[in-house]
Amino acid sequence: MMPRPQSSYRPAVLGIFRPALVAGMWLMFMCFAQAQNVSQYEVKAAMLYRFAQFMDWPTNQVTATNAPLVFGIAGQDPFGTSIDTVLKGQKIGQRAILIERQPQPVIPTSCHLLFLSNSLGGETDKTISSLRTNAVLLVGESDDFTRKGGHVRLYLEESKIRFEINIAALERSGLKMSPQVLKLASRVTRDGKDVKK
Repeated sequence: MMPRPQSSYRPAVLGIFRPALVAGMWLMFMCFAQAQNVSQYEVKAAMLYRFAQFMDWPTNQVTATNAPLVFGIAGQDPFGTSIDTVLKGQKIGQRAILIERQPQPVIPTSCHLLFLSNSLGGETDKTISSLRTNAVLLVGESDDFTRKGGHVRLYLEESKIRFEINIAALERSGLKMSPQVLKLASRVTRDGKDVKK
């Protein structure tokens, strides 16, 4: 069965995608990124966009269908201009993507997706805890990010960008990731305990 269409901003065309096509989109994207030898943060920026495409936020988290979808970066920005370049002109349905940088340790609650930089150090735990039940997709890179309650961890392995997902943390936040994306994850856990895919 197809993953159900996302809330108000999912492009209507995604409603006809079959699981194999969803997986194929990801694999084609990753192969293209490797072939083009782009930087790891260009790949990670594109992956953030892909996660948003296949994420289902609670309906109370998305209001006007033309309001921007906010991607926040907390702490020192490791993307530089690459995220602006990769996401320029991209949309999720009718929604433009707005990038907000928060260099100081703050708790932004207006984001739909928040990337937590490693520069936050101990503030990472505080941020995750404060947003534990908020419908904000939390993405990070630290080794223990998902064990601490983060949703998605991006990491480099054998020269490839891989990702790990904590489905228990997603459930606490009221977020739903497409099952087909879960199947593409290198690891799926429930707060550190592996889950069979």
